[in-house]
Amino acid sequence: MDSRLKAKIEKAQDEWRPTLLCYQAGRLPGGSPVAKALQGWPDDYREFMALTDGPVCGCVTFFRLGELEKHQFMASMMSAEQGTWTCIGSVLNNPLFLEKDEGLVATANQDDGTIVGYGTLAKFLDEWVFGPAYERIVPGYARRDEWHEYLATLGFGK
Repeated sequence: MDSRLKAKIEKAQDEWRPTLLCYQAGRLPGGSPVAKALQGWPDDYREFMALTDGPVCGCVTFFRLGELEKHQFMASMMSAEQGTWTCIGSVLNNPLFLEKDEGLVATANQDDGTIVGYGTLAKFLDEWVFGPAYERIVPGYARRDEWHEYLATLGFGK
């Protein structure tokens, strides 16, 4: 993870002021002390989990490291021919996957099985979770939520 993206995430954590709606808007807990020691995971994922373990960023939720195992039944939605996919969270009701060898991120629509790729985890975090593309991640939904408003106050939504 480059220093600019790390600083962006740390700024979001430092300036986060939970409200009564904080779970709907987001949650940026501290990182996991064991994240950097994880074997077989992309560096960007280990660094992200070391910064914040189990964040909720509006309609994007990342599972805590201790919860990953119980969500792996959804990994069957991804083709084994396309790599080793692990379910790391969700975008609204659709599972969010990380391909462990290449570090790519994708969602799978639970209704019709459509796969949407977002590139690397770093790109997904920078552009889609902490950046201007967030409002397009779930058309019509994300633009109305508190996380979108929070990104704008940080200057990340532009």
